Amino acid sequence: MARRRVSLLLPFLPITLLDFVLFVLPMIIMGVVSVLVIREFHVTQKLTAENYLFFLTNPLYLKVLGKCVLMAPATTVICIALSFPFAAFLVSLPRAIQRTMLVLVILPFWTSYLLRVYAWMTILGERGLINRGLMNLGVVDTPVRFLLYNDYSVGHGSRRAAPSGTRPCSVAAHAARHLCVLHFRVHPDAR
Repeated sequence: MARRRVSLLLPFLPITLLDFVLFVLPMIIMGVVSVLVIREFHVTQKLTAENYLFFLTNPLYLKVLGKCVLMAPATTVICIALSFPFAAFLVSLPRAIQRTMLVLVILPFWTSYLLRVYAWMTILGERGLINRGLMNLGVVDTPVRFLLYNDYSVGHGSRRAAPSGTRPCSVAAHAARHLCVLHFRVHPDAR
């Protein structure tokens, strides 16, 4: 029994090790270094809470932390709200079209996140696509500045992760549909 359990877990070993080396270990190192005294790139063995006290007493850092704490759940709710209807739509399509649509949704994730951020800056910036279009149409005389560097644009950039929720949502929708079909086959009088 134990040998079978090990053989089931063995395929997960490489990704677990990779996750530990590339994510968990650097976080542990950052946590340790954050409580050490560092002077001119020289790390000492003395422990200190000075870095955390500086962070917690600086109003700018607290404001940024507050915005992050508020924006994270809002972005999560919006991503879920966008993913579920799309997943439901995806489930209603024929299998071949489902795969094509899913590939089209996932395709932007193959590009670098930083590249996508710069692309949005090019579109929303003062000399960006939207401002040029508005000026060419005569809607505005000068570029509008509210499109970039505000809560909306940060939230929009964060919501770019919404398509990543589509796959789990579509799997859940498929499962729900199959359970309903199974229920009505077993209990035909329930209709």
